[in-house]
Amino acid sequence: VSNRPQKKEDDADTCCSDIYSFHLIAEEDTNPEQPSETDTITTMEKIEVLLPITLYFHNDEPDPRTTQTTTQQNYQATLANYLALKETYRTEYAKGLKGESYIQAQNDIEQFFADSVEQGFRKLEEFSSLLIYHLTEGYTVTIDVCGFASPLHKSDYNLYLSSRRIDSFVNYLKEYKNGLFLPYLEKGKIIIQRIPEGSSLA
Repeated sequence: VSNRPQKKEDDADTCCSDIYSFHLIAEEDTNPEQPSETDTITTMEKIEVLLPITLYFHNDEPDPRTTQTTTQQNYQATLANYLALKETYRTEYAKGLKGESYIQAQNDIEQFFADSVEQGFRKLEEFSSLLIYHLTEGYTVTIDVCGFASPLHKSDYNLYLSSRRIDSFVNYLKEYKNGLFLPYLEKGKIIIQRIPEGSSLA
């Protein structure tokens, strides 16, 4: 139900609610190993809409308090640990507040996790599922991955952390659907441009 205007010129006329309905049309089950030309164009357009994708991390993750530039962790695992801390974030963010301010602070954190953290991963999953279409067509794909960190540590440390965050994304690709992308990574059909920015552009 919505009271949205039927036409742009009727913006002032929103007195009454109308009932809307829609019908879901099942998508054709296309084999990703044999995409048609139309599927490829559609996939390209979908990918363009998704980019850029922003992924979020808990402070100093992955592998806190280390100067390593690589990690064994997969982004999906770091995300699970991050989401498990949501209640802690809600409590800390609202600490010292009362009444409406307390409720608003908790809602802000809830909305951040839903609209930014979880939405970022959903986009990553969709991007990964679309990427295979281009690769099976013989394309070489270059992915620019920028890593950022908040300015809580020295600049050198933030660069190490940013590199680990990029590496966790690469690990996600390597482990995606039991190594679906591994042959493409090994043959240079997926090229990862690593751009650790530290806190300089965070």
